[in-house]
Amino acid sequence: MGRVNPRLAKVVDMVKTETVIPIIVELYAAPTRTVISELEAAGLTVTEVSEVAPYVYGRIQAGQVDTLAKLPPVKEVFYDEPVYPALLSPLERLEREEVIIPISKTVEALGAKKLHNQGITGKEVKVAVLDTGGDPTHPFYSENIIDVFSTVPGEAVAPENHSHGSWCCGAVAGTPVEATYKGEKYDLVGMAPEASLILGKCLSDEGSGQTSWIIQAMEEAYKRGADVVSMSLGSLVGTGNLSPLDRPLNLIARKGVLFVVAAGNSALPFTVGSPGDATEAITVAAVAFSIPYRNSVSTFSSKGPSTSLKYKPDIGAYGGNISAMKVEVLLSSASRGEYEAMAGTSMATPQIAGGLALLVQGGLEKRKVSAEAALSMGARGILPRWKNLRVGWGVPDLAVSYAMLDRTRLPSLPSLRESIGGMFEFRALRFLEMMIPERFLTPRLAIMD
Repeated sequence: MGRVNPRLAKVVDMVKTETVIPIIVELYAAPTRTVISELEAAGLTVTEVSEVAPYVYGRIQAGQVDTLAKLPPVKEVFYDEPVYPALLSPLERLEREEVIIPISKTVEALGAKKLHNQGITGKEVKVAVLDTGGDPTHPFYSENIIDVFSTVPGEAVAPENHSHGSWCCGAVAGTPVEATYKGEKYDLVGMAPEASLILGKCLSDEGSGQTSWIIQAMEEAYKRGADVVSMSLGSLVGTGNLSPLDRPLNLIARKGVLFVVAAGNSALPFTVGSPGDATEAITVAAVAFSIPYRNSVSTFSSKGPSTSLKYKPDIGAYGGNISAMKVEVLLSSASRGEYEAMAGTSMATPQIAGGLALLVQGGLEKRKVSAEAALSMGARGILPRWKNLRVGWGVPDLAVSYAMLDRTRLPSLPSLRESIGGMFEFRALRFLEMMIPERFLTPRLAIMD
């Protein structure tokens, strides 16, 4: 006999008994035809069955949820809740001077340009961007697209009407191009300009999606051979590795897929969203490129730890920043062949995904622990040399990470560091973060451009 997840219980309490709500049913074992029939008899309209986790997706009247949860095969019933892009709200950009940073500058700052010059461009590495879709004709990244799919009912990958997905595609695998934005010309290039792109639409044209759409997209990316998955999205509140998003991510990641997920834009401690709080997710915080100084933690970036006290986020990259007078935004591709400047941990995430594509080409093992070890070895200027609850291991230098790839085959370097001292280490680091000024805890190279 299962239970009703507390979030779903709150939804049920707020609506009428005949209201139909989307749910995810977690079973004790993979569903059989008999179990599916039993669920349907209890009132569930089944829409999809997971191929990775023991999940069944569907819709049911609020008044029938308790009956469904009491069935013997049912472990837990979740609300199929909304998921959103980790994008800075346009309202926060009003009446502020924009400082535009082309994505090519962050490519250089993260050390990827040095690898391009060595012929390391992500060639033959498949990166799935799970987002709002994309533009298969965009001059910045179209030649690298090898596959597309959509898990949003009734909506195709293209034409994309949101631009968030296109931005991320360009940041991952944009080829050299001259772009025009607000009358100015910029030379752009993505992190891995020869990586193979898989465009997965799991967020609607309005910019949101359901948890089940995201899970289906993760499964589809795995089936289509993705080496790296970029997910600039998440729930508004984390669940400490207990979200229905987290389990399938962990299961697929352990099959040899690197999941790179945005931390979120909630600013405060304990606000890393799901699936960024999943154990196997490489969770990305945002840092500034120049405002107020290079590598300062973005004011909006969600802070760790996770609600289950796991060290999150794992790593940082450039996501822009916002101050009283200025907003720093990063320029990449947009829908319909255009270009757009945005800010958020959404922007930091595809940079790390593209960076990992470069490292995978160089022989990086597709395990979270290996990827985190490589990125941490290349990270710059964190004091103390442990994970920081604002920006993880720091901002990586991918050229250094690449040069040290052989060392990532040693047993679980970041995990060993995290485990030593257990809760004592966590409390000690938290104390240091409270007592030491932020400029000593954020990466060095505080260079004004």
